[in-house]
Amino acid sequence: MMEPILSGKAICDVALPLVTRCLDEAARKGNGLRDRCVGYLRASQMVVDSLHKEFESLDEQAELCDLEDPKKVETLRINLHHYLYTNTLRPQLWTALEGMRDCRTVLQERVDSILNLPWGQNEKRGAVAEFVETTGQLETYMASLGYEYPSGVGLEMLNELYEGVRGRSARIETTLGDSKPVRIELKQITSNPRLMKSLTERRELTARIERTINRIIESF
Repeated sequence: MMEPILSGKAICDVALPLVTRCLDEAARKGNGLRDRCVGYLRASQMVVDSLHKEFESLDEQAELCDLEDPKKVETLRINLHHYLYTNTLRPQLWTALEGMRDCRTVLQERVDSILNLPWGQNEKRGAVAEFVETTGQLETYMASLGYEYPSGVGLEMLNELYEGVRGRSARIETTLGDSKPVRIELKQITSNPRLMKSLTERRELTARIERTINRIIESF
């Protein structure tokens, strides 16, 4: 009997309960505005980090996959399909963004309130401006993942990998020893500089979120 294709949870599956807990805490009644803002930001940060790390993991799996082993090829195919066609963390990012939009409205109202002391206005306005900009960047990021299936980070690259692996799966049944054409194709995909763009995007966005969290904590 063939061993189970998936031996453990994917990175996104592991992150899901942590993100959910963070969102639940952010939405808890009685929480102050600062705690709500930080909670939604932290959930967003975990989603971005997890989506990118799983993309990087899939790229590494494809790079190291033994294409002459049918079970390993099928494992890679299923992992790619799971990432591209299973909506694990994207709904959590939607929830976080909805919470951030609500917080954005309250933050702007609070900064404009006459109850604020004048010497605290500049710091608060700066923090709110950064919060608004970060929310906008996350909305753009959400759009870049794609609203339909397939979706995910590095979508073009993963689609190419998925089609290549699907083709390899079909070849295994008929030409078991003929792996050279597909091996070259996969290496061409995984060595593409688009991966480095994704790595840079993750570092920049998660760093921006962390900076926004710190400014909200300091200013409110």
